[in-house]
Amino acid sequence: MSKSKRKQTKSSASNRKAFFASASCEYFPYQSHQYETPYTRQFEQSMEALLVNYELSDEDAYGQQPNANSTQPRKKVLLKTSSFYDDTSDRSCSESDQELKPSVTTYQRSGSMMDCQYSFDSGQGLSTRYDSSCSSRDDGTESNSDWNDFVEGLRPKHVGQTDQPDDIDVHGESLTQVHLKTASYIERLEEGANISVDLGPIELPEWYDDVKYKRAQEFFKRNFYAMFVGKLCGLLAIIAVPSILRVLIHTNQSSEPRTAYRRYVATIMHTLEWYYEALVPSSKSWKSITFVRKTHAGVSKQANSVHPGMIISQKDMAITQFGFIGYIIISHRKLGIQYGPGDWDAFVHFWRVIGYMMGIEDRFNACSDSFETTEKRMSLIASEILQPALLNRTSEFEKMGRALIEGLWCFNPFVYYDSFLFLTMRLNNIPGYHYWDEEAPAKAHHKSHYEQLTRYARFVLFAISYILSVLMNLAIFRWYFNRQMIMSRFLITHFPFLAIHQYGIEDAYVRILK
Repeated sequence: MSKSKRKQTKSSASNRKAFFASASCEYFPYQSHQYETPYTRQFEQSMEALLVNYELSDEDAYGQQPNANSTQPRKKVLLKTSSFYDDTSDRSCSESDQELKPSVTTYQRSGSMMDCQYSFDSGQGLSTRYDSSCSSRDDGTESNSDWNDFVEGLRPKHVGQTDQPDDIDVHGESLTQVHLKTASYIERLEEGANISVDLGPIELPEWYDDVKYKRAQEFFKRNFYAMFVGKLCGLLAIIAVPSILRVLIHTNQSSEPRTAYRRYVATIMHTLEWYYEALVPSSKSWKSITFVRKTHAGVSKQANSVHPGMIISQKDMAITQFGFIGYIIISHRKLGIQYGPGDWDAFVHFWRVIGYMMGIEDRFNACSDSFETTEKRMSLIASEILQPALLNRTSEFEKMGRALIEGLWCFNPFVYYDSFLFLTMRLNNIPGYHYWDEEAPAKAHHKSHYEQLTRYARFVLFAISYILSVLMNLAIFRWYFNRQMIMSRFLITHFPFLAIHQYGIEDAYVRILK
């Protein structure tokens, strides 16, 4: 290529980079994480269209001077939003799609809104630099993750290369090894179906990390509302599992709204003790975990004495663990979860500790020491266990599910069974249960079940979906809905007026750790 031609190509590439950097700063002034709404996706796609199949020079792609004697064709670069796991099936990609080139191309933009300096990397070792003006989230917490997520989504993907390994190392293990481990996890869970939870010594694991545990608590507080919705859908989903449903029917503590109200409000109270209290032997959190584990062991023993073979198994405990955090992990974008670097590792560690102290053996614990492995395990539970159960719902499930949602109406009046069942199926990525058209898989022929909902169910579903997909990205609305949940906790504890109206004073007040 002649010098003038090369100079013209480099100049064109620089102009396009400058335009893209400028546009990204203007459209994302609040540095919130990658919005999963139809509106901003349309912007992302229009930005991608400017760069798709644009032929960059070797210097542009790798930060190196081109070899004049090289006969290799210039490589095309595709900028595309991606992540290790994307809960939208038509936009998902694997980490193995990303290259391991260590070079970095740095862009800098100074504008009226803010001054940003950030770096793009063509592979795993993303090198980023931030100015102080870009180092805080829109909710005031000190985290670069929101902007980092956006930058991560813009990593270039080199098409047509064959000199890179297909297996990319993740925390010292190849993706193949991670896949084999997670695939065998379902087989191990089947072994755990015959092992009952027991009342052993309650102690901290040797790998407990207090810094991660407290970080996870702060992570929850920043996402109280979104995680409540994810947890509620998770609890609704696990009721569909036959072994868990049988035990719930046996205990007869959640088969009608009145009893379900008391049971699940107590569950919420226990969970909030874990999120808000320090994990030391004298704390309410420790006493709560002890109480719950004793209850599980006692119910399992009593059920087995009445109906031989009916137990609360290690498998049931792992699935229940999914109920609390599964959708929060695998569908966090649909829930509008806001996170910083290290938050997910801390969150997984938190629930790995809780699972351990609840009596889940390490080999059955859905949470591992790696977020990637945990994410894969949660995805397998959702696809291999929950999806078949949700698609083959029984009349008993319908009864228990309605009791759950109607019972918790006194905690949060803006819940409705049909709407939350649809949302649960959506978070589980079941075909036909998408809300935004962009979520529908390409070339899918599944008819949307949205048309079967009543007008009120559609209204509630719209409100919840809009809050999660749009409003959760704005700090003022996150603050409002999180405070609303704190107020709900206060009212349900001290003045449950809705429950008093529904069930009377005696049943309205729920107390744990008496």
